[in-house]
Amino acid sequence: MIGRGSFGEATLVQDRDGNRFVMKTVDVGGLGSEQQKDAVNEVKVLSSLKHPYIVRYHESFINDGTLAIVMDYAEGGDLAKRISHNSRVRESFDETQITRWLTQIVLGMKHLHHRQIIHRDMKPQNLFLTKKGRLANWRLWYF
Repeated sequence: MIGRGSFGEATLVQDRDGNRFVMKTVDVGGLGSEQQKDAVNEVKVLSSLKHPYIVRYHESFINDGTLAIVMDYAEGGDLAKRISHNSRVRESFDETQITRWLTQIVLGMKHLHHRQIIHRDMKPQNLFLTKKGRLANWRLWYF
């Protein structure tokens, strides 16, 4: 397990070829009808999005009342952890790097807004980085 939210958790998984992914699982049986609709909506939204700065959806399925959503994995962790680490070691971010990240965030948001999608949980914990520190994608969390 690599993360936990209010309604589910994220687990690092691997396919037969050794490729790593994040599998987000939610007990949909324990959700109210409105939250179940939100979960189904997230799957529909993610499956329709193709953009370099939005997490790539691979597949989803339901098993024993648990919805599983398989998405790309960003090895660099989330931006909140990177900020916390840099704060602890008293290392500032390069202005060029900050500008690059902000540009990538804005381009991802522009793509969503163009499709009339609102991200309801924009925060550093939902911004993910590659192993080399480039903003890879950010996760949509509707529930």
